[in-house]
Amino acid sequence: AGAVGPAGPTGPAGAVGPAGSTGLAGAAGPAGPTGPAGAVGPAGPAGPAGAGISDFLSVFRADPGTGTDTVPGNSPITFTGVLANVGGAFTFTPPSPTITINETGSYFISFSIHNQGNADFNLTVSGAPITPVPFSGNGGGPIAAEVIITVTTVPTTIQLVNANATPAQLHNNLNTTMTILKLTP
Repeated sequence: AGAVGPAGPTGPAGAVGPAGSTGLAGAAGPAGPTGPAGAVGPAGPAGPAGAGISDFLSVFRADPGTGTDTVPGNSPITFTGVLANVGGAFTFTPPSPTITINETGSYFISFSIHNQGNADFNLTVSGAPITPVPFSGNGGGPIAAEVIITVTTVPTTIQLVNANATPAQLHNNLNTTMTILKLTP
């Protein structure tokens, strides 16, 4: 046999064969660095008001004398000072026996009267007692109560009124306090 001759020129490419099956997925690469923070979005709308206390008033009566502080029969206690008045629900300027409520809603009222001897007082709303019988303190014990009222008409007035025709005797110094809270639903 003779020697192998030189290779001939490359022939034309053949047709593409069918695609092979998909291979297995490779392992996950490492996490890339964190990108920069995006711009702050616009503020959302305000949510509804929560339940609680929106306005409040705290008043007192102080008598700097010695012995007793007299409240005439069938007369209201005159408050002589303000501890706090927050919000627009109340109007009160001491000295005055009257607190005015300027907004409809529900109100929590708490009061304490330090009487000497027997005494009866009505908590009145626009002149009408809120209970069928007065609040009583016998033999010098304090009269204290907590009530919730609903005000549907404004202005509405609040007073603590001696429920007897005879004078009531209170202690001297700070003898009466009243706190009113406007409750939000």
